[in-house]
Amino acid sequence: MPYANFHAARIRDPDDFDHIIVLKTLDNGIMIYGGPLKSDPEGPTKTQSYRFPKDKFTVAEAKAWLKEHDIEYILFEPAGETESKRNTMIHFADKEFETKPDLFRFMSENKKQLIAQKKAAKKEVDCSILIDPRIVYDEKTAAIKADGGVIDPVKLESLKVVAIINTTNYFDAHYDVHIPGIWTKSLQDNKMIMHVQEHEMAFNKIIASGDQLKAYVKKYKWTELGYDFEGETEALVFESEILRERNAFMLNQYAKGWVKNHSVGMYYVKLDFALNDENYPNEYEAWKKYYPQIANKDEVDERGYFWYVLEAKIIEGSAVPLGSNPITPTINETEVEEVKEGIDYKFIREGLNKKKQEPSK
Repeated sequence: MPYANFHAARIRDPDDFDHIIVLKTLDNGIMIYGGPLKSDPEGPTKTQSYRFPKDKFTVAEAKAWLKEHDIEYILFEPAGETESKRNTMIHFADKEFETKPDLFRFMSENKKQLIAQKKAAKKEVDCSILIDPRIVYDEKTAAIKADGGVIDPVKLESLKVVAIINTTNYFDAHYDVHIPGIWTKSLQDNKMIMHVQEHEMAFNKIIASGDQLKAYVKKYKWTELGYDFEGETEALVFESEILRERNAFMLNQYAKGWVKNHSVGMYYVKLDFALNDENYPNEYEAWKKYYPQIANKDEVDERGYFWYVLEAKIIEGSAVPLGSNPITPTINETEVEEVKEGIDYKFIREGLNKKKQEPSK
């Protein structure tokens, strides 16, 4: 059956799988579905299908992308002509629902399995809009600007970066709301948290770790971050000292102001969902408890439900191009070592543009 808003390329028969979940969403909007096979339910996940949003890909463009990436499919289904409302749909084992009551009934009846599936997969909460940094120079710093009025990163051997990796009280593209306190236990227990490049846990992708990384939480009013929301958020903050000898590429990216978004790689520990429906007393009580603190209420209202995450395990924080939680900027960047004798070379790039408009929906 074709999907209303997605072209779908089937790689394997869905009946081969124990269960199917979203494995990853690429920056271009392509969603990769898969899961463990029935023949090996405890084994690694396998890809079942790719879905292409029809507002970003034509049929020809989707097929061209598959060919370019050497992906062979057994069935390709263009998006259907009938438009379904986005707030009446949930993707789980290739199921779709046309009404909220049907959706909520399914969620309630399958709660344990839904929670288990979310806990089984690593979540990568990326960002979706760009935040232009602003550089503040003192008089001495101005003397060593490169041509064009910017700092020459070639002279840097190390750079201190302060970045917001994730924010609470925001309804993200995974339909989750991270609740303040989500990171408390993980920050106490996990001493191996890393600052990496695009969620890649490889030696050449590490930006900072160990003594070069300090992770903590800090409360901000939304207005302090440049957003016209009421209330406050608890931000997960990374202070990283980036060494040229460890990751010269990312040092240059930060120094030039090209890193504008960040993302957390995590595993769910404690979570449940809230429903805006009095027929489900426990889920409705959760809705009334947590809904008031959500910043982007209009998006939650459209869905009628959200997952509230009380505890998560931090694996890493990443520099990423784009994603789903927009409020994860670079706060500031400061050179750690002097690069010119006799000059107090120091600059701060604020990762917040106070003039930016309300985040895009």
